[in-house]
Amino acid sequence: MSLKILVIDDDKVDRMAIKKSLEPLDVEVVELSSGHRVAETMEKTEFDCVLVDYLLPDVSGIDLAAELNENFDTPIIVVTGQGDELLAVKALKAGAKDYLPKNCLEILPQTVTAVLRQYQNQQLLKRHQASLSQNLMKVNQEIDARIKRI
Repeated sequence: MSLKILVIDDDKVDRMAIKKSLEPLDVEVVELSSGHRVAETMEKTEFDCVLVDYLLPDVSGIDLAAELNENFDTPIIVVTGQGDELLAVKALKAGAKDYLPKNCLEILPQTVTAVLRQYQNQQLLKRHQASLSQNLMKVNQEIDARIKRI
């Protein structure tokens, strides 16, 4: 199964490095150099994961991650060459599933795999919770109906 990953980074060399680091995975990479057309691109194409650079020319990667998290159900990883723990916390609070400094791109395949596994587990949990909720409603309706007959 091929994954489709959107990489948003204004630096062509960084995009190439990210793409190269993803080679161990079976991925199709779509590249954007700014946040300008991200929403339009994501409306047209379904992605398995989005990698967002922190410093983009037109928008903060943190703000973009928050916007994407609000409007799309796709896991986001913030990558940056300028980072620290405070930035990592901001990224996670904005809805990113993970944060990775660009000097650690060798672990990007493992990071993407872990984020996707977590996302799939969350989706499965949501489906099970919805199913349990429906079953509980049915049981409550049956109980109410039996009580009315008494």
